[in-house]
Amino acid sequence: IPSSFGISKEWRYAMAALIAIPSLIMELIAWKEVGTLPMNPEKQAKSAIHYQCVLSKGIYRYIRHPIFVCEFSWFYTLSLLLDSPFLMVVSGVVMQPACYHMCKSDEAQLERQYPSEYKKYENDTGFWLPKF
Repeated sequence: IPSSFGISKEWRYAMAALIAIPSLIMELIAWKEVGTLPMNPEKQAKSAIHYQCVLSKGIYRYIRHPIFVCEFSWFYTLSLLLDSPFLMVVSGVVMQPACYHMCKSDEAQLERQYPSEYKKYENDTGFWLPKF
């Protein structure tokens, strides 16, 4: 692995901004939307209708795991800012698969809580990228 990307600091910062700005916007929107879901298990049992409302609007209508997309995007941004190809490789080889497994774990829990609703949502909505 090379010790640097071999491109100017200005280009690296521009590329980092192209990743970071949309990621920040998407993450703030996603956290705002998911923040409306009750985290208390007793309230979750009564919240299937509310859950469907959150998932039928906003960013979760298009992407099932926008927060995880943003989380691993931050590592790519950081690797560009630090001029670290090693961190870029670690992001792709460690962080992205780790996020994938966390997403699948979340989905398994949601499929248990909302079996039919989540299956339909899963069929209609992209995992990390929107379905077209």
